[in-house]
Amino acid sequence: MPDEDLVALARGGGSGAFDELYRRHQPLVTAVALYRTSRTVDVSDIVQETFVRAWDRLGSLRNGDRFRAWVLQICRREIIDQHRRAARRPRLDGDDEVELDHLTTMTGSPEEEVEGADLHARIHAGMEKLSVRDATAITLASEFGFGPSEIAEALGVSPNTAKVVLHRARRRLRDQVPI
Repeated sequence: MPDEDLVALARGGGSGAFDELYRRHQPLVTAVALYRTSRTVDVSDIVQETFVRAWDRLGSLRNGDRFRAWVLQICRREIIDQHRRAARRPRLDGDDEVELDHLTTMTGSPEEEVEGADLHARIHAGMEKLSVRDATAITLASEFGFGPSEIAEALGVSPNTAKVVLHRARRRLRDQVPI
């Protein structure tokens, strides 16, 4: 069933329809939140708040077939709000649990792990310097295999514009991450 029909059913009180919209779009919302948030604890809060806001504001969505782009916009706003809240929280020196998880999942030689961790850190730092739009375009293409039309829908632009956005975003990331 298309998103447009599910939105219409959910507006009519069909909670099962909204459950299906959640099931379809939660992985993408989670991925976007993961790329823009440094703490995994915050990701679940962002995803939950995104869908709560979507449910509360479902009546304001004009075109049900634009649900995915609309919910991603809500997610982007929630990420900005989360960053503002995080700026007010005291910073911790480190998270031992995350470090322990990393150490127990090492699969290569120590040198490979160091090189991989270094590259990951440089890419993450480069992604942090990109705009939300650029980082989202790269994430959708690289992590989910989205094509220009799907990226266009998520960003609310035309497919040709999505191609340009992705090309420029990749170039900006390469400039940020010298190899």
